[in-house]
Amino acid sequence: MKLRRILILFAVQTVILVCIGGYLYYDAMKDAALEEATRRCRTIATNLIRDLHGYLTRFEQPVRTLAGMEELQEALLRDSDPGALRRANRMLDRFTSSFGVNTCYLMNKQGRTIASSNRNEPDSFVGENFGFRPYFQHAISGRPDVYLALGTTSGERGAYSSYPVYSGKTGEILGVAVMKASVEYVESKLLSVDKGAFLVRDPNGIIFISNRQDWLFKSTAKLPEQKRRQIRDSQQFGNGPWPWIEWDIGGDRIQGPQGEAYLAYTRNLPNFPGWELVYMRSKQSILSTVQRPLVRILGPLVAGLCLLIGLYVFFLYTRASKELTRRRKAEDDLRRSERNYRYLYHNTPAMLHSIDTNYRLVQVSDFWLEATGYTRDEVLGHNLTDFFTPESKEHAEQTIFPYFFRTGFCRDVPYKLIRKDGSGMDILLTCNAIRDDSGEISRSLAISVDVTQRKREQEELQRAKEKLDQYSRELERLVNQRSQEIAGILRYTPAMIYLKNTDGTYRLINRRFREILALSEEDVSGRTDEDILPPDFAAQIAQNDRHVLQTRTAARFTERLELDDGCHTYLSIKFPIYDEEGRINALCGILTDITELQRAQNRLRNLSRNIIADQEREREAISRELHDELGQMLTALRMDCVWLVSHLEGHNKAARQRAATMRDHIDKTLDSVSRLSRELRPGVLDDLGLIDAVESLVSDYEKRTGMACIFEKMDVPELPKTESTAVYRIVQEALTNCVRHSRATQIVVSMCRENGHLFLEVRDNGIGLPRDRDFHGFGITGMQERAYIVGGELRITDSPEGGTSVVCRFPLGQGRPANTQQDNPQQGERL
Repeated sequence: MKLRRILILFAVQTVILVCIGGYLYYDAMKDAALEEATRRCRTIATNLIRDLHGYLTRFEQPVRTLAGMEELQEALLRDSDPGALRRANRMLDRFTSSFGVNTCYLMNKQGRTIASSNRNEPDSFVGENFGFRPYFQHAISGRPDVYLALGTTSGERGAYSSYPVYSGKTGEILGVAVMKASVEYVESKLLSVDKGAFLVRDPNGIIFISNRQDWLFKSTAKLPEQKRRQIRDSQQFGNGPWPWIEWDIGGDRIQGPQGEAYLAYTRNLPNFPGWELVYMRSKQSILSTVQRPLVRILGPLVAGLCLLIGLYVFFLYTRASKELTRRRKAEDDLRRSERNYRYLYHNTPAMLHSIDTNYRLVQVSDFWLEATGYTRDEVLGHNLTDFFTPESKEHAEQTIFPYFFRTGFCRDVPYKLIRKDGSGMDILLTCNAIRDDSGEISRSLAISVDVTQRKREQEELQRAKEKLDQYSRELERLVNQRSQEIAGILRYTPAMIYLKNTDGTYRLINRRFREILALSEEDVSGRTDEDILPPDFAAQIAQNDRHVLQTRTAARFTERLELDDGCHTYLSIKFPIYDEEGRINALCGILTDITELQRAQNRLRNLSRNIIADQEREREAISRELHDELGQMLTALRMDCVWLVSHLEGHNKAARQRAATMRDHIDKTLDSVSRLSRELRPGVLDDLGLIDAVESLVSDYEKRTGMACIFEKMDVPELPKTESTAVYRIVQEALTNCVRHSRATQIVVSMCRENGHLFLEVRDNGIGLPRDRDFHGFGITGMQERAYIVGGELRITDSPEGGTSVVCRFPLGQGRPANTQQDNPQQGERL
């Protein structure tokens, strides 16, 4: 019994000590958690204040660039000019889309908005006067400003970045350029990084930004009526009433309306006097992170110890072997506790690692391995700096590590880590020391934050700014270059170039124009054609210019000028020049001397005409030989075969059959010779003329191919022999190509007189002819050559029936090449 009492007292004492130890451990953990939460609160608030300040001031440079745009200066100087306002609006639209802001707008000296990127929206700023706004008052006095307020027109919160617009000539302030950025981005992106409560308040305590929407436009302190009137008069936050949120916000400890306790940290917003950011975290939520693990771990442990003690007393008398079982139970609990610790360490979504005093990695979290791509065996035991870039390694070994092992703490240390795939990671490291029993630092516990994306965005923003500056310089260089190039073209081109007003007076002429007509720039400025040009040439120029201005389209003409060395022919290209509103404000003419080109074309045409004539004479001779000589021989042979067939009747059947076969072959040969003779030189063309020859040709093709061939004619005049032969050959080749390549079922040949020209068209309803091939005989190229030598023009187009159409135009009378324009200036070819 005595031993039982001792055991019971020992058990009770053990239970009491366990409870006391658990309470002390809980109290220590609670203090540590509160301290860590306070430190985290400061860190988060510091990061937020930096990010918030960066976001609110990020548009200072863009709005400065916007204010320097010439389009805005022009709009302020000429606010009644629709064109100037339209160009300013386009520039505002471009900046709005490029920088992702809500609105960009322009205000004159009186504060009235004259241009805005939301001009087409229901809540347009155009016409509104915001002269009462401080951001306008500061900027118009020469001080750029960033102003936080609620929009009086849109009803949306925003950060207003303003900058004065200076005159490029006098340097005076013409107005103010404003970029409005939404603050919803701050709440959705920057203030959503933690479960705590955030708010940004002005000097009067009005909450302007918060991740709790029910706090917006409420006050953190009771406002007297006079203060309310002042805020309402400023229109910075609307018309109120800005009720008190019933929170006592002040210091590091905050009391909620229901008595709940919060840890808080307050930081002033740089460049915004009196504005503060307050970050709050519920103390209960912090303690719950300590209580839940302790209850989950220590509760079963205490209950297990009590059970073990009872079992120990009960089984002490019976079986000593139970002692081993209890020891195993205690070891299992210890391993379970260690597993829980390791689980928290490895599954925390942060890059955690530890190094010893030799800078070797002794522990890394799973998230660290996942982010870097290494395995645990590849990093443990290796020096941490082995995974740094050379610059980061040198900085860490010479500066950071000695400082850490001397002080036991470092925060927000930037370095660059190399992943397994060779890519780099920009890291911010915060590290605490773990000390041994003697107080010496034995290892570290570090957390690394990947800031690669943030740094990349900052670099991209910087590159975008540099690129914008480079683009501006390049644009200026290109403008100067284009001006020099245009001036060089006008100075050195062999063509005559002039520029006229719509009333016919000259603006400028190039050097070639002045050299040919012995004029100076002063002789032509403001004068007309009749004042400075020879009468005939002036009449041509004036009439053609009027034609272009009336038709409002570009056209080309042939114009002739009598000079000392004879008459020169010029190919004149004339076109109107339009302003931004689509009105013609000038006319430009380019005159190219084609005198030598025409002479060469005439010589080439005469040469080609002679070659074709020789070919036709040769064809005629061959045709005559085939018809007169070979045809008569074949006829005689056929008569002999007929005689044999009649005399061998009833005597030699095989010989008679052979003679009949010979007769049939001779008939086919006669047909072929006759057809070849007609194709080489159809006699009907010489005897009956072009119309009968074409009709015979079309009829022959219809009989031979079984394809429907139609010949349509109307008012076709008699043509000379050369032109008739050319037309006949073109029809012949077009029919041959259609039969061989287009798979058509119908061919239509049309011929008529039209405006002093012979119009010829051969069209089919087949699959069409390839445009990049030459066909039977001289083919498409040959057809074009024959049309050319008689001054005709040939082209191949798509037929309305779905096939191909070969179209030719021949001038009646003296022919000329198809690329020579008509003498009548009013018949200029439209470009």
